[in-house]
Amino acid sequence: MEVPVIGPNPGVDRLGEKNKGGSMDPDSLHENEEQRKQHLRAIQILIEEVGRPEEEITRLYYLILQGYEKEAKIKSFLPIITIKKLKEMIRKGFE
Repeated sequence: MEVPVIGPNPGVDRLGEKNKGGSMDPDSLHENEEQRKQHLRAIQILIEEVGRPEEEITRLYYLILQGYEKEAKIKSFLPIITIKKLKEMIRKGFE
């Protein structure tokens, strides 16, 4: 499966291109255990709501999160923003 490339500003980069970078470590995006749990809950909600495979949702969620993480001032909003963006992408068919 090809993973969409999502840069520092999600939605700006073209989706559907192969990820040419190295592998991403999702744990590097968590500052603490509470943040990790928040993101895992958000992923579980997405899996239940959109009915897509867990691996796909998890990979896409962390790619989007990685883009937002760099500029976020209020980290507690990241799961909500990331969920919204991923649902939008799925609804639009990754155009």
